[in-house]
Amino acid sequence: MGRESEITLAEYKRQLLERSGMLRERASSDLREIGRSFAWIPRAKVTARKAMPLVALGIPLIGFFLARRAFKSSHVSESRPQPKRRGLLAALLMGIQTYHKVRPFVSAFVQSRQTSRPATRPSTARFDHR
Repeated sequence: MGRESEITLAEYKRQLLERSGMLRERASSDLREIGRSFAWIPRAKVTARKAMPLVALGIPLIGFFLARRAFKSSHVSESRPQPKRRGLLAALLMGIQTYHKVRPFVSAFVQSRQTSRPATRPSTARFDHR
């Protein structure tokens, strides 16, 4: 009778060890899957940081053109003749003029970002064990 209880305890212990091994494997596979499903977050952060200067320049320009269009459409009266539309050459010259006004800000921003970066990439420097 004592021998049978030892066998059942040993069998129970073996079953518990098998079950814990299966659960451990399942937990590690779940963690790998979670890691793969969140892998897009660092790439999205890098993309957002790269796009931020464009957004910072683009939103005021879009707002300016939309506000100008809304102002024109709300203040045009029927009695006044419509002004002549600007030609392609005038629009091109205005774009060049805007470029020359914005270029110093953009170049200063890019230059400050280049000087603030470290010389080596952190991902490679972390694994360099010399």
